[in-house]
Amino acid sequence: MGKMASARLKPPRALSVYQRKVVKPERHRDLEQEILLVSATELICQLIEQDGVSRAELARRIGKSKAFVTQLLSGSRNITLRTLADVAWALGARVELSPSRLGQGNRQTPFAPMSLR
Repeated sequence: MGKMASARLKPPRALSVYQRKVVKPERHRDLEQEILLVSATELICQLIEQDGVSRAELARRIGKSKAFVTQLLSGSRNITLRTLADVAWALGARVELSPSRLGQGNRQTPFAPMSLR
């Protein structure tokens, strides 16, 4: 095998964020945090889309800047439970959390959104 062929067979050095977090058991907690944050963000995006509310209008309803809302939805700002409740309330919804046991295979996708009531 030539030098070029063997170079192509080497696995890539850079792992995806998902692989880095899943490969090491001590990183599973970090992965679960990210799954919850993405789920919350997706839920907010679904509500905004369903109601046809702009980011500017949502910001006005919760008394924050449009930049704040943009940061929440982009994942660059950590969303607190209080902020999640404020946003849901401003969109006429309530977020209800329900636990599921890890490793039970009860999550359809890693980023399945939380339920609305």
